[in-house]
Amino acid sequence: MRKEVSSLVLVLALGIAILGIVNASFTGPASAPPTGDGVIATLSGNVGIGTSTPATKLHVVGTITATKITTNTIDPVYTIDGEKYATYVSGMIGQKEETTGVINTEGEVVIDFRNQQEGSDLWLFAKATDLERNFDQLAVMLTPAFAGDVWYEKDLDSLALSIYSDNQGEISYRLTAPRFDWRELPSVLDDEELTNGLKISTGLGGKMWWDH
Repeated sequence: MRKEVSSLVLVLALGIAILGIVNASFTGPASAPPTGDGVIATLSGNVGIGTSTPATKLHVVGTITATKITTNTIDPVYTIDGEKYATYVSGMIGQKEETTGVINTEGEVVIDFRNQQEGSDLWLFAKATDLERNFDQLAVMLTPAFAGDVWYEKDLDSLALSIYSDNQGEISYRLTAPRFDWRELPSVLDDEELTNGLKISTGLGGKMWWDH
């Protein structure tokens, strides 16, 4: 029992340190949980921040600020007509940013990244990827909504993307580039204390085994 209480105190202290919340309370089945925006720890092992009825190991009602979050799966849940649906976030190798859009062309459209409206998707994409430095790593995917060919050219001097087509119509685009700080976030981790994560083992014949 002493070990369980000690572990609970450590979890609670971590929550306080991260979010800067000092109003901490403990509650058990024999007492009604306090209300408010503090930290609640139940004897069942659940910790609540901003909620007096934590339903999971860590239940936060509010915005979480962190430098990096290491997790196995991100699952935004949608409740539609009373039914809950999982909408898993797809993974991406490397720290990259993406943006998509639709254009209409009669032969050529130029996307000038230096002259985009502040706050627009393309403006934010150019800033978040530091496109001035990473323009050579910009990946472009084009899909026409008509029978015909589409292609593109990148102009580093003007920081512009020219999209061409041999027909008139709608073209959807998908742009991907490394985030501005990608060099500081390598794919290989050297943190020996990191024990969670998805584990994959490969064997002879290319067979794979995985575990959580």
